[in-house]
Amino acid sequence: MPKEEVEKLMVIVGGDQSTVEKLRTLKKFMASCPHGYSRYGWVLPLIQLWHMGWADLERVLSTHWGESAADDLSSFKSTNIILGRKVKDVKRPDFYPAQHLVFDNLKVEILECWRKCLGVADLEAHFAANNVEAEDLFTQARELNRRYLTMDAYERALYPDTTSADFFPIGQPWSTPASTQPIAGDQVLANGILRRRDSMLHLEYQYGLADGDIGRAFNIMAVWTFTFPGSGRNKYANEMLELACNFEFEYSAELQLAIKNNWLCNLSGFDGCWFPQDLLQEKNIKQLKKMSQRRDASFGGSFFQEVVSLNIRAFIGSIKSMRTMVLLQNKGESHRRAEKKSGARELTRRIDEHGLLTFRAGRTSGHVAQDDFEVGFRSYAANDSKKIRDFVERTIQDMADLHSAEEMLESTTEHVLEDLPLPNMVIDGELVDGEMLETFYDEDADDNEATGVVPQSYVDTDSGEEQ
Repeated sequence: MPKEEVEKLMVIVGGDQSTVEKLRTLKKFMASCPHGYSRYGWVLPLIQLWHMGWADLERVLSTHWGESAADDLSSFKSTNIILGRKVKDVKRPDFYPAQHLVFDNLKVEILECWRKCLGVADLEAHFAANNVEAEDLFTQARELNRRYLTMDAYERALYPDTTSADFFPIGQPWSTPASTQPIAGDQVLANGILRRRDSMLHLEYQYGLADGDIGRAFNIMAVWTFTFPGSGRNKYANEMLELACNFEFEYSAELQLAIKNNWLCNLSGFDGCWFPQDLLQEKNIKQLKKMSQRRDASFGGSFFQEVVSLNIRAFIGSIKSMRTMVLLQNKGESHRRAEKKSGARELTRRIDEHGLLTFRAGRTSGHVAQDDFEVGFRSYAANDSKKIRDFVERTIQDMADLHSAEEMLESTTEHVLEDLPLPNMVIDGELVDGEMLETFYDEDADDNEATGVVPQSYVDTDSGEEQ
């Protein structure tokens, strides 16, 4: 398309926080250019969903990591060891180990919450012997949520009153060490409630993406507007403010719809197989880098720009089609996720042994989990909402000036994506993470034959065709 035609359009250019920040800076410095195309006024920088989700995953981990690897089950540092996960760098965790730790820990705790709420020792035996109606199950789920995931429960655990004994199951009396400042509430129980809330919000976000329900994801992003500044991630907080202001005051209804309809993609056509555009782009870049290793190709050459890059999806599809046609055998190089069932059983045993879900007055482990939402809200409300007013004044004067001088000095995590994850997918109502799908299918294998029960086209993100 000629440059003269491009400058008449508006093109959504997405990326991670660092990319969109650089795009805004480029537009700022080129704004005085007399040539329409070179002003880049046609570029609409838009932060993308997968990298934002990764940033929230980092936030959840760092907020609830804790300090002790001993028996503080309200910290991820402890459950990371029990579950046998390999999360090492909390500030820059690998995607799969971090997601496994958060979701596996949440699953174990929610099942224990069900056991406590129903007052049974064996959930499987209970539901096998009792035909529970769906409405009754939803009623019980609401009670579970009220008792173990809400801020009301958090406040009751931390600042107990006369109703706390009826609200939580009462555990064994807690003996406060002489060196510890006594408290009236149960800090460990409160930490666990806060961690379950944050983990559940992230799980809801991932469900929304995989289901293609951008509205569900958008609801969680509204929460991030407060949790990001609360955890010190001010650049992502400003991106959330920018999105909120643009959708509320700047973008037309047609542009809002276009953005929502193009944040996600689905190459298979199956329900539950949606994933963010920036993850697809990362996969395209990975293949471009592979092809650029050939001596007869130059990454910045005209052939690479005008032919290869514009047809990268077709090249990937043709490679896989050729493998299928010549019946190459599977090399078996896919990653295998260890189920860690023994770790889950051990965590279940310890939760019951330590009474994590019971109220034990005075209990503390030294770790105090911060409520990022409350801290973020208070930071906006402080000094007559000075932080928001400063943001509005900066962006009115210059749309590229999202961050204050102090915030520009903050470093933004640069993710090194050596092994790209497959997207999460919803299969039969259950969120299945990408690494589990690699157990059934190897995207780098020599053929496209599925190695398990999951349909191949569910996980073949590198081909637009169903096999």
